[in-house]
Amino acid sequence: MSITLNRIDPQGSDREALIEFFTSNDFPFHVRSGPWTRVQVEDHIEAGDFCNVDTAAYWLDDDVMGRVGFLRFEDLQDDTAMFERAGWTKEAHYRRAWPTADGHARDTVAYAILRVEWEHGTAVGFLGI
Repeated sequence: MSITLNRIDPQGSDREALIEFFTSNDFPFHVRSGPWTRVQVEDHIEAGDFCNVDTAAYWLDDDVMGRVGFLRFEDLQDDTAMFERAGWTKEAHYRRAWPTADGHARDTVAYAILRVEWEHGTAVGFLGI
């Protein structure tokens, strides 16, 4: 299996495919879990939410199964990740730990900030074991 990322042209050749993708799929591990309406997708396209200086969207295409998904990179102009810039520290990767409505679990990442870090605006680092 080989996955290829193909840049999306939301205003052009990929417009109808984006509308079809978002109106015909459930997203059980997202805040908006049900399919979007056509108007919602069109509003996101017109707002530039799929392609702008901070965002790039791609189709995930498999050489055997065809189109298998969608990927959107955000905060492309950001030199550091949002949580890290806000003083948070990545503390864990939890595999298959985020429950979804369909009973399946997804991977997740945990960030944390200690009260002392928040109060003083600086990370304290990890203590030795």
